[in-house]
Amino acid sequence: MHGDPHNLETLHNKREYEHYRKATPEYIELLLKTVDQEPSDLGYEFGK
Repeated sequence: MHGDPHNLETLHNKREYEHYRKATPEYIELLLKTVDQEPSDLGYEFGK
């Protein structure tokens, strides 16, 4: 059994808490900036 059904807190997914995050706030900010850029701005070419 993974938790006590009479205590909902024991069934809560602990990985949601900050110390389990693999992506730092800085990485998320960089990722969001990169997603907003055009692929050609990053050196990628599309087409034939």
